[in-house]
Amino acid sequence: TTTDRFEAPYVSVSVINNEEKRELTVFAVNRSLEEDAELDIDLQGFENAVLNQHVELYCDDLKQTNSAETEAISPTERDVSGDVVLRKHSWNMLMYKY
Repeated sequence: TTTDRFEAPYVSVSVINNEEKRELTVFAVNRSLEEDAELDIDLQGFENAVLNQHVELYCDDLKQTNSAETEAISPTERDVSGDVVLRKHSWNMLMYKY
């Protein structure tokens, strides 16, 4: 028997351009359960854009939840110097100024 396989990319990206504020907001999700992914984004037309904020929502335990008493999972600021790495099963917001 044969099995049809569909390969979906692990990383999904959406970009919003706010011309008034001169900033690009990139939302990126890494759906891989096992591997981090380096984000290499081509900001064609915005070559002078500089990353100034990276907010990540991540927890190594996929079954972890927040409750009224504890906030085990919350957005955290990541270092913006160097390469952008999306950790496995993470949601990310990156702010670029141009």
